[in-house]
Amino acid sequence: MTDNNEIGRRIVNRRAFLGISQSELARRASVAPAQISRYESGKSVPSQQVIARLAKALRSTFDWLATGSEAKSLANSDDSQGSEFAINYELDDECIALVERLATEAGVSGESVIKAALLAYFKDRIK
Repeated sequence: MTDNNEIGRRIVNRRAFLGISQSELARRASVAPAQISRYESGKSVPSQQVIARLAKALRSTFDWLATGSEAKSLANSDDSQGSEFAINYELDDECIALVERLATEAGVSGESVIKAALLAYFKDRIK
């Protein structure tokens, strides 16, 4: 892997953390398995559309995969305030639009909006 292939390193590290093969990642992201190898080795750089699919398949965010700028992915073992927890839900269009609007207004990620909503909802219910 070349030194200038930070995306490739993030793909390798995240894939290893999740314990999935290149073939499994390729299947989840609808990318040819050989292409995953090229991304990881630095021989090729994924397009933004592919980065978005890879981020979803890796349970990460687009920003983190593309730039490394976010401190956490959706399921991260380095979370010192809790253990690893990943959950997938399909939201209807109305919920997605609401989360996107709130995230844009607050200047945060959709994940942050959902986390804040869950914490607010359960704060007084769990003791």
